[in-house]
Amino acid sequence: MRIKIIKNLYQMLSALAVITIIDLALLAGYIFSLFKEQPNYGWIALAIIGATLLLYFIIGFYWIFQTVVIDEKGIRVKFFNKTLKEFDIKDIECFAIGSVYRNPIIAIQRKDGARLNIDKRKKALECLKFYKIEQRDYASILFK
Repeated sequence: MRIKIIKNLYQMLSALAVITIIDLALLAGYIFSLFKEQPNYGWIALAIIGATLLLYFIIGFYWIFQTVVIDEKGIRVKFFNKTLKEFDIKDIECFAIGSVYRNPIIAIQRKDGARLNIDKRKKALECLKFYKIEQRDYASILFK
């Protein structure tokens, strides 16, 4: 069984939603500034919109292209073709379901104590159970 998922999907969508709300408010301010007879400073709102979108894509670029591959070899976090983290199936002690900043996650722990958090997905849970990895309580992993 092999799956490939985007690593930080919930965080990306949350950040994009916040930036969209801010940018829509700024865009509304720019449109209202066009109807005033005073000097138009709406270009400042447009500059802020451009800056927030640019910063989102520069900072989020690393998040957007991270994927998690779970297969018989193990769990690998990849950025394009480069492997950032690798957990061998034999080295995985357990996994738990929890949350980080209100985003549901699967915390995967290796026998040496290293931990990997991935988004909670039905496919990922099925895959971890397919490889007979023990599921524990999140607190037992967090405070170990």
